[in-house]
Amino acid sequence: MKPAYLLPLLLLAACAPATHWAKPGMSGSGADADALYNDTAACRATAYERASAEQAGLLPVDPPSKVVVGSSGGGDESGMNYRRQYRVAREYELIDYCLQGKGWRRVSDGK
Repeated sequence: MKPAYLLPLLLLAACAPATHWAKPGMSGSGADADALYNDTAACRATAYERASAEQAGLLPVDPPSKVVVGSSGGGDESGMNYRRQYRVAREYELIDYCLQGKGWRRVSDGK
């Protein structure tokens, strides 16, 4: 990614509201924090495998992806970077889907 493209992305990220994962009836400390950690670890492993299989064409993209990654700009190395950026973004998307499926919700920090 070229440095000129970073500034708008950083500004956009700075304006995004801070959030955290929460589950109804959980306080977010102690055993609840352990539950989030364990669920996140399980979802991360599943998401990595799924995104890699989707990218290799072994599985359909399901649920449909909302991932948008900029143009690769040409060249073999740029193409590899583009595919890696897409796969990583897809992994995060799949982690979100997985955690939501386990009952977790993103909640605003209220700041």
